[in-house]
Amino acid sequence: MKTVQPAKIFHLFFGMPGNIVQGIKAILLASSFSNILEQPQFGNPRKSIHHVCRKEAVTILYIFITTFWRQAMLINFRSILFVITSFFIMTVAVPALAADDTFADYKYVLHISDMDPSKQDLILNNASNLLAAYPPGAVEVEIVAYGPGLRLLFDQNANVKRIDSLFQSGVKFSACGVTLKGMTSQLGYEPKLNPDATVVPGGIVRIGELVKQGYIYVKP
Repeated sequence: MKTVQPAKIFHLFFGMPGNIVQGIKAILLASSFSNILEQPQFGNPRKSIHHVCRKEAVTILYIFITTFWRQAMLINFRSILFVITSFFIMTVAVPALAADDTFADYKYVLHISDMDPSKQDLILNNASNLLAAYPPGAVEVEIVAYGPGLRLLFDQNANVKRIDSLFQSGVKFSACGVTLKGMTSQLGYEPKLNPDATVVPGGIVRIGELVKQGYIYVKP
């Protein structure tokens, strides 16, 4: 009758987790006990308690395999859950943060549509006052210019230095693309804008987007 070779079993399962090693130990213990029972004093092994011991060894082996399988499935489930969570963060959470990349407590959008120099001074003063009223990083200010107010963001505007100073302090300047296209058609050339200005598809559309994001709308 063939007996279990412990060295082969350990070689096969070497490096397994602790609970698996415990299962292997149980199998080896049962096998060793069965080898003892094969001695002549126990009579015919096929009709002795040795047969019962073999059944117990099979039962232990079954428990060992099912336990290992459950743990393997649990590890795979955790891995799959981690991948799904990471995918959600990359495809949903990150773009949502990018759409509103400021964590300021207060956000204002200032609107200018007049070419009056006094209105230009007023809106720049409003932006300066907002920056001074809050701690650094606590306020977000964006000035949207369209219609005749787009002249505020012309490259040769008299306020170019003030605009650059506000820009360096975090104020954003948005120039209406629709107005720019209309002025280009009237003038025969595209007017050069302040390099601190960003052209947006439409001034009114930009204001609507910012209001939807929680910005406070102000028209001086």
